[in-house]
Amino acid sequence: MRASNRPIEEAISAVLGSAERPASSTAWLLVATFVYLSSMVGCVLPVGAQTAGNTSLDYQVHKPVSLIDLLRNAKVAIDNALPLNEDFYTEGSLSRFFGGTTIVGDWPVPQWRDPRYLQIEIADFGICPPWIVGADGRPIEGLSILIKRDLRRQEDAWADLQLTIRDACGPPFEEVEALFGTRWKIEERPLPEPHAIPQTTQYPTAPHGGDLISYDYFSHGLERRLIFSFRYDGRIESARFSVKR
Repeated sequence: MRASNRPIEEAISAVLGSAERPASSTAWLLVATFVYLSSMVGCVLPVGAQTAGNTSLDYQVHKPVSLIDLLRNAKVAIDNALPLNEDFYTEGSLSRFFGGTTIVGDWPVPQWRDPRYLQIEIADFGICPPWIVGADGRPIEGLSILIKRDLRRQEDAWADLQLTIRDACGPPFEEVEALFGTRWKIEERPLPEPHAIPQTTQYPTAPHGGDLISYDYFSHGLERRLIFSFRYDGRIESARFSVKR
């Protein structure tokens, strides 16, 4: 019985979409096999997904001067699965995408640690006003980003970008929807821990105040999930961007 090439052809069609198919069936099979095998050892990314020397991303990404700029850059990073790539974690790349001047954590990853797992925090963006004053008397900005990446299991590799925004620095729901689209859904907020300190109830004063919304989409063999939490006044208090194989 002749083996079917249908799974391989479906894989190449999913990646190349409407790209022209080679005239030779042999050439088509070779290209399809290459893409299929590539998807087994790593993610097949859209054309131009690498950060280094990428003119396409150069046009899309500029050092942020506002939180909307930062959220837009985070979306570009997740859409292109850049946090799964090693060349994303350079000082120049992180500065261009997020604008923070301070990187805290084991970065670059020390030799004694498995380089496939990474956790860093980025601060000092100059976008939000100071939130509190640190023990050293230095004002601490009301914005931070925590990045986690785990490549230890290639079939389950994932990366997270978590933004925490304090006070009223975050953009309102309307600006988020204008940037990310209307295909969001309401999520149930997790219940507080049994021994957690009760929080003061603040009733919504704006549309979607207090809501938790999410965006989910799948492309190029990768799952992507965006979650936004809003304050009572309808402004973002946190955002999470995830990509997973």
